Amino acid sequence: MTLKTLKIKKKNSSQLMLTNQQITFPEVLIVWESPEGKNEILSKQEALKKAQQMGLDLVCISPNCTPPVCKIVDYQKYLFELKKKQKPQKKSSKKSITKEIKITFHISEGDLATKSKQILKWLESGYSVKVNLKIFGREQIHKELILAKCQRIITDLQAKEDKIKLQGAIKLQGKSCNFLLQKGKWTSLSST
Repeated sequence: MTLKTLKIKKKNSSQLMLTNQQITFPEVLIVWESPEGKNEILSKQEALKKAQQMGLDLVCISPNCTPPVCKIVDYQKYLFELKKKQKPQKKSSKKSITKEIKITFHISEGDLATKSKQILKWLESGYSVKVNLKIFGREQIHKELILAKCQRIITDLQAKEDKIKLQGAIKLQGKSCNFLLQKGKWTSLSST
């Protein structure tokens, strides 16, 4: 067995369900997809017989219930529909990735311009950017200067790109000052 087939088997094994003869329960609850069909409790043999008459498979959906819940469906089609439902869920559940950039209070203008270009590039790509302003030694005493520096960085970025938005507030935490930027409407600057 090659590595590729092992990977395929691992992927498919998480989606496998009990079908037809694999079902070991004496009684099962059959759930019909059509509204006119009523749910009914049948023995395993009767349920398998009905599935064979229809040319479909008996699929155990919830084996932990009492009695276990089964459907009579085309198994391959059912797996395809499950995968199809999971794709939009994966797309909608994409987390916004946050990039972080670290600067110091005494950063030079050239370096700040370079960091600003990188921030703008990330914002254009759809990332949110966390700016971490490191504070050393006696710089901690001058909180108003630190907040002014953060606001200056934000206004400089906003002058280059109109739709930069401050997410939340500027936070002073010990030896660093953090704020989060996203592309969107401009919000007022506030600090905590």
